[in-house]
Amino acid sequence: MILDYGSVMYFVYMFVSFGICPLLYFVLRKRSMKAKKIAVLVVLFLNLTQHLFKGIIYPMYWGNYSIHFSSAYNVCAFLIIVSPFVFLFGNETLKNYVTFLGAAAAVVAIVVPYWDVGQNAFSWEIYRFYICHSLLFTGALLPPLFGFYKINYRHFWKYGLIFFISLAIIIANDAFFVAIGHYPVKNPDNMYYALAEINPCWSIRPPEGFGFLNEVFEFFTPAFFSGDNKFGVPLPFLWYFIPMYIFITIMAFLISILIDKKHFVNDLNLIKK
Repeated sequence: MILDYGSVMYFVYMFVSFGICPLLYFVLRKRSMKAKKIAVLVVLFLNLTQHLFKGIIYPMYWGNYSIHFSSAYNVCAFLIIVSPFVFLFGNETLKNYVTFLGAAAAVVAIVVPYWDVGQNAFSWEIYRFYICHSLLFTGALLPPLFGFYKINYRHFWKYGLIFFISLAIIIANDAFFVAIGHYPVKNPDNMYYALAEINPCWSIRPPEGFGFLNEVFEFFTPAFFSGDNKFGVPLPFLWYFIPMYIFITIMAFLISILIDKKHFVNDLNLIKK
């Protein structure tokens, strides 16, 4: 059976992926905070473990594995690696950020499994894909659901900035593995084109096949950043920084005030007074 949009397995995998979080919540909601913390840590470190040791765990990698796959090579991988430590040691802003971006990244990946459409629905790669993203989604939402921290709408303007800092770390990670020859790309001797080939979260250049999005990006972005410069190429991060920051900030604000409505209304009343 082939995985495709609207197929039976597309909805089965989606139901299971999104169902783990509410299932754990209802099973553990009346247990002690210690039990809840253990459950969250198990989810987070289980995901971290399967990411770091995927070359050993998943058969499709046996004998044909590149170490960069266990690094922070894209947004979801970065979140899987940092989430346990943010939960244990991060401040409220970082915890809120991981909840928002972790949930959003997992939802987008699960709803639009772009790289896995057309593959065998019962392959190890498909299992790995849904395991890591379902755990990412669950690990992002369980901490605030269990009351370990609250969503504070006042942090909404910071998420876009932290997102680009995260991208900078991801690009540095990818550049390192390209430089040491452990990231298979067509142009390893030209770092810009190597990173443009990888293009995590479209950070280096505009995506192919998304013309309508590119038009939106160009509308908000100065031509110099988009490629009308002496280099003749889009400038990494800057080519879509303005529209992406605006989008993240607006979405974070709208979702935050729905979750943290009481806090938002209280602040509005203070402003009126």
